[in-house]
Formats: sequence, structure tokens, C-alpha cells
Amino acid sequence: MLFAKVDVCVAVHPKFCAAGPAAVGYWVAALAYSCGQELDGRIPKQAVGAILAVGPKRGRAFCERLVSVGLFERTDDGYAIAKFAQKNITKAQLDARRREGADRMAVHRVRTNEPRTERARDAVSDGGADASQGPSLPASREGVVLNSLSLDLKSRDLKSEDLPSSARASVLGASSELGTVPPDLELTQEARAGAEMLGVRDVDGEWVKFVAHHRSKGTLSADFYALWKKWAVMARNYERRDRERDRDARRAAHGPAPEPPPAPYHSTATPRLEVDVEAQLKARMANSKSSGEAGSE
Repeated sequence: MLFAKVDVCVAVHPKFCAAGPAAVGYWVAALAYSCGQELDGRIPKQAVGAILAVGPKRGRAFCERLVSVGLFERTDDGYAIAKFAQKNITKAQLDARRREGADRMAVHRVRTNEPRTERARDAVSDGGADASQGPSLPASREGVVLNSLSLDLKSRDLKSEDLPSSARASVLGASSELGTVPPDLELTQEARAGAEMLGVRDVDGEWVKFVAHHRSKGTLSADFYALWKKWAVMARNYERRDRERDRDARRAAHGPAPEPPPAPYHSTATPRLEVDVEAQLKARMANSKSSGEAGSE
């Protein structure tokens, strides 16, 4: 995104005060237009009336007013903002920055995609073992998973001639240790054990797909056994996803499981005894009356 710079002294500068608020507003809009179109401060004739939609007549009046106070200059094809390059970036400077940014991005992409050879060998080696014979794996499955996920081993298929001249020199030295898939690359016992620890079911099939993929792609790497560990992790994840998908498909085909029938109702409440309250009251009253008469005698 481009920006136009406006000096903070505009509000009290004698030239802007002499131009008036309307002409100053036109000057700010013309500055933004020229910066956005990368015209280095030029305002073509066809754009004079288009700025702020003031029309050709009012646009020329604003431009002449700005010329009279020294903020605009007349050119062959219109007008130009005075002293534009002192405050704002020019097209040549923009192009130079873009080229530098493109070169830095190219170098960054190559460095990101190239394998970290020393780091990979330190992560997978066991007491300085030869990495070409396959990595020595830790005893626990968790250690294998953590090591395989911590390796930053992305394939590199960029060519040095595809890079800009400024970026080519910084990456030529890194390509000397890289190579394509060796013709005698074999699935070693250590590589098989690592894949099985990760939970890969079809290790042989995944190895065939791994080798075919990198040979067809022309992958350059210094340690294909480290790439195999990364492949095994992804294969385990894909197999787990496929199993869950098949399970969901079977459930959808057979419909939801029927609900179990409700348990039979067994009443455990004790039967309620009917009590004649009125009869009890009459009996109590009779008893109290008879006892009272006996006492009076």
C-alpha cells in the first residue's frame, strides 16, 4: 500500500494559507492521486478534472491558483507538484525496493526449502552413526514421533538458474550435498521399525509410494531416510482418517442403533392402608365418656 506524505506545517505554511482551503484540499487530493498512480508528482491534463470530480474548468482554476503560490508547476502534459521528491518516494525508488524485496523473498524460500543437513543428522543419528544406513530410532514410540515432527526437512526442487542474480550466489554453496533418490535406496530394518512404531499398517506399500513420489518429483535431499520418517507420520494420519471415514460410512448405511426397550415397571411401593378416621374419633369419644362416668360413680 502506498502513502502520500503531508508535512505537518501545511496548516500554517504561508503558501497554503495564500492558496485557500479549497485549493489546499485539491492539492492534497492531487498528491494522493499522483502517488497512487506512481506519476512522481505529475498531474496529467485528463486527470485535472477527475480529481475530486471537480470538472475540467474548476480543476484548471485550482491548478492555476496553486501555480501562482508556488505549490504547482506547469508541464507539457499538465501540471506537477513542486518539490514532490523531497517528501515522497519516487517510482524509481519503489522499483528498487520491489526488486530487493523479490530477491530477499527468493533467498528466503530457497533457504526454507533446503534441508538442514547437520540438524537432521544430529536428530536422527545415534552416537555418530552413518545417516546413509538409515537413522537409529529411539526405543519409545513417543520419541520417534517427537523427533520426526521436530525435523524441518522439506523437499527442495528449485533450481539455481531460476533465482535472481543477486540471490543465486547465496544458495549455490548449499546445493553441493543434495542429491536425487539413490537407485539402491532400500527399506532398512530401522526404517521399517520406525514406521511400525508410528502405527503404519502397510509399510511396504507406503515405501513404494514414497520412493515413486520423490523420483517422479525429482526431489533433492541429503537424507531420504529422514524424509521417510516424515512420510510415515503423514501416512499414519491418513490411515487413521480413512478408518474413521469408513466407520462413519458404515454407521450411516445401517442407520442409528435401535434404542433398548424400556425396563419393565415393577412397583415397589407398599400398599396404602385405608384408615377410617371418623370411626377412630367416635371410638375415642366413647372411651373417654365411659371412663368419665365410671369416675363419677
